[in-house]
Amino acid sequence: MRLAISLVAALGLATATMADEFSVLEGNADNAFISEGQVTGHLLLTSGLEPRIIVAFPAGNSGAGIFLAKPQRLVHFTRTHALEALTETDATGITARFSADAPALTIARADLGSLRFVRGAVNPASIAPRGEARPVINGSSIRWQRERADGKSRYEMRLTLANGTITETPEGIVLAGDGNRLDLTLTALTGDTPLTPIRGGDLLTDKAADDPRLKNALGFLATREKLMAGSWRFLTYFGRDTLLSVRLLLPVLGHPTIEAVLGSVIERLNTNGEVAHEEAIGELAVLMNLKESGSASSRPVNDYGMIDDNLMLLPVLADYLDRLTDAEANAFLARATTSGERYGDALARNASFVLATAQPFAAEPMTTNLIALHAGELDGNWRDSEEGLGHGRYPYDVNAVLMPAALEAIARLQARGLIDGPSGEATRFAAIWRREAVKPFMVTTTDTRKKIEAYAHETGVPATLPDGDFSFHALALDADGKPIPVQHSDDGFDLLFGAPDAERLSTAIAVLERPFPAGLLSPVGMFVANAAFADDATRPLFGPGHYHGAVVWSWQQAMWAVGLRRQIERDDLSATLKGRLGALECQLWQAIDAGRDIRNSELWSWSYADGEYRVTPFGQSAGHQTESNAVQLWSSVYLAVTPPATCQK
Repeated sequence: MRLAISLVAALGLATATMADEFSVLEGNADNAFISEGQVTGHLLLTSGLEPRIIVAFPAGNSGAGIFLAKPQRLVHFTRTHALEALTETDATGITARFSADAPALTIARADLGSLRFVRGAVNPASIAPRGEARPVINGSSIRWQRERADGKSRYEMRLTLANGTITETPEGIVLAGDGNRLDLTLTALTGDTPLTPIRGGDLLTDKAADDPRLKNALGFLATREKLMAGSWRFLTYFGRDTLLSVRLLLPVLGHPTIEAVLGSVIERLNTNGEVAHEEAIGELAVLMNLKESGSASSRPVNDYGMIDDNLMLLPVLADYLDRLTDAEANAFLARATTSGERYGDALARNASFVLATAQPFAAEPMTTNLIALHAGELDGNWRDSEEGLGHGRYPYDVNAVLMPAALEAIARLQARGLIDGPSGEATRFAAIWRREAVKPFMVTTTDTRKKIEAYAHETGVPATLPDGDFSFHALALDADGKPIPVQHSDDGFDLLFGAPDAERLSTAIAVLERPFPAGLLSPVGMFVANAAFADDATRPLFGPGHYHGAVVWSWQQAMWAVGLRRQIERDDLSATLKGRLGALECQLWQAIDAGRDIRNSELWSWSYADGEYRVTPFGQSAGHQTESNAVQLWSSVYLAVTPPATCQK
């Protein structure tokens, strides 16, 4: 592996706690994290030809960014001191000291406030006016600051050059040194409300794997208010990420954390019973409320635009409650949200939503009665980039896996008396969905060897050719019900939540048994998509530079590992099929181990040269459409997901 990864932990790291300060180096991205008192912050220094300086805070999903003009040669940043936590009367923040090996740099853009604005995901002008933070230069220092629109918070960034001058020019603000190095000090502050970290045994039990890197990542992202999806780009609540992470971490999470986190999802259910996908908080919430009602309120604004997380809550909850006695389960369901509603009543509302959504297809199993993306939306499941479904409208995972799983969970909860109602309807609906929903997604290949050879040539890898044609489950159906013939990893949801019959299970695992480019498994990990059999317009959407293309997502591998183990432990499968499952489990763990040094990241890409596959940090090569987070919530699940003894060397 030609990938530089480092982890620096300050002070002694207890077995079940995170370090006060740690760092993650991935390629040209140096990430430093600190959690001290009320201060939790992340500094990102990106070296190269697109240098930038980012500070991110969980408080309000806020931060600051300095984006530098393209330099004449590669620029390398070096941190010269540990991060310092700052607490002022009305703000918290960090100070960072670092150098750049350049005689001068030009600031092309600077921003501070909501990270959604800093990273360019949302244009604040499209929502409501906000105060401008004009730079103020004072000798060798520059400062940006402004108040939040409601006047109840502020943001500030100060940059000082120790060995040179700062001047404003038509091209931007120039930092000019007195030699070939710039010595810089950056202070960033946010007035948004800090969150409450979870520490010690409340977060993890002593059953967690002894992996400081993953413990640090989870510790940074876990708070008593919620789990955050990842840093620096997603420092807030995401329903899907929360639910899947809790499910995979169940064996090692502290009991208080499990219930607090499940409560954070229940708290955000809307009146229809839908699960909140994401929340807008801090400055973004203020501007959205200002636009919607004219009131500059910081009340969080929840987004319910996704269609998959509505179907995840009950399967995850049922798996958790299965670990509890009836008395313990009822005690949890008797808890109340901040509005006073019982958890059990809120969950019954979600169950009603699931049953109502399932009813049309259960009554008449036809494609048009499947669950489609919301009108006008290009995404709606975990593959939430615009091209993640290949422009499909009916996702495979939502229809063929998650809906049956949600219905089966309702039946389980009703059978235990934890949710009101007889389990017969949910059981009947589940059987219909499990049997019928998969049918329109079936794809059988033709000209198989020819297409794989052509795809191998396109991607620059050697061809691995199967003996003949084969079948697989399509990634999605288009608006006309036609399959999008892309192999994918989403059968992992069925391995995790379901008990597919032998034929369907065999089809599901075959996508991993076939090595890339015929299938998904490669020496650097399991790819989440393979478009070898797609048309000329679709194949380019799933390359190694695409967010949901032929790339490795860490949590997807973990889900498959847990799912394969679940299927192996079933008592209704043949010895032959269990043998295949066991062999594949060890092959998967070998691939997982190949990416061990980067597995706390959101995802990674790859290159092929000199006869071997090599890990490449996502977002740092030409053609990569976005970037990866250095710490990602659902990539920390390897604290609970470890190889079985049968697969250990």
